[in-house]
Amino acid sequence: MEDVEPDFQLFSFEILNEPIPANYVFPKIGSFNGKQDLNAHVKNFRAQMLIYGGSDAVRCKMLAGSLTDTRLDWFNNFPEGSVTSLEVFVRLLVAHFAANKTKLPDTADLFDVRQARGEAVKQYLHRFNEVVVQISQPNEGMCVEAFIRQLRSGSFGESLVKKRPANMADINLWIVSYVKVEEFARKKIEERRVKMGRNQR
Repeated sequence: MEDVEPDFQLFSFEILNEPIPANYVFPKIGSFNGKQDLNAHVKNFRAQMLIYGGSDAVRCKMLAGSLTDTRLDWFNNFPEGSVTSLEVFVRLLVAHFAANKTKLPDTADLFDVRQARGEAVKQYLHRFNEVVVQISQPNEGMCVEAFIRQLRSGSFGESLVKKRPANMADINLWIVSYVKVEEFARKKIEERRVKMGRNQR
């Protein structure tokens, strides 16, 4: 981890000008890119700093060093010398990323996930499930309804409408069976083509 460059004027003069000791052992702190849980990152950072020690100024520099370059852009939005301690730095970080945190999807957003033209049912299910896992308390009934509604017309979608699954687990099982049937049918067609090709020789 490198020392903080002197153009980070968010830090007070005292923090900027306190050097990191030459014999300082750098803690193993993972980087934060804005997608992880900031509270978990700060908690891990504090635990590591308890082990490795360092003054308040050193800790500020270590925390800044754990942010990826894109996460440092917001430094320029604050007056010079805004950060006078680690606690102030943490408060600014939490406030900034809480305000810019991406809204997690809810169940209603599933109705925006549509099966694309030419997209296999298995691929559509994968994309659909990627949204489902981000929902804190998904409504099973609405998940099933959204999945069926956004399927392109075809025999599989029609079978789901006729015998509606109770939950997404049922849909997953049905798709596994459907894919096996599809693969078997494709294999048979390919075998027929090969056989016809041989007969025409």
